[in-house]
Amino acid sequence: MPSDPKLRKLKHAAGVNTSLHKALSHPLRYRILLILGEIEASPKELSELLEEDFHRVCEHVQILKKSDMIELVDEDSRRGGIQHVYKANVRPLIEANEWAMVPKLAREANSVAILRIAIDDVTAAVNAGVFDSHPRRALLQKPMVVDEQGFAEADDSALQHLDNLHRIAAESAGRLAGKPGMAIKTVTIVHPAAPPRDAG
Repeated sequence: MPSDPKLRKLKHAAGVNTSLHKALSHPLRYRILLILGEIEASPKELSELLEEDFHRVCEHVQILKKSDMIELVDEDSRRGGIQHVYKANVRPLIEANEWAMVPKLAREANSVAILRIAIDDVTAAVNAGVFDSHPRRALLQKPMVVDEQGFAEADDSALQHLDNLHRIAAESAGRLAGKPGMAIKTVTIVHPAAPPRDAG
């Protein structure tokens, strides 16, 4: 193990990215990570939320646990038997060059999983009549024409937005100090636009 703290940090980051790359290579593991990044859940609860076979979910939960992507946080015996409850240890985020190495089919499946969650969240908020209930609700769209550098900068700005959201959540938790807060959802997307439809 390198003695230099910076080298140790780099080696640790490289190891995390490699494990995360392997985790993201399977759509179901990615979907599990997405859920455990928001809530703590048992494999039984995950199988119900994901509408997937319980034994298949258990298999992928164990893979994620062995890769240190998730951790056991509780053992619930209230419903008969012991339910192991997990949460995510990392954000499901990797560098662009590593993401490019994930098979295209897996990338598309991961994107569909995220978009389904986002669409379900928005639909639920609209149906509950709360989507526009706060005067500071943000809904922005910015079509652009950019070069490769511009796309990379737009992608970087999305990651900066994510970092800002983590900071805002941490600072809000400090101000709330155990008091109930306001649950919100955020989505940041940068993607190539579809080609124009044929006017004919």
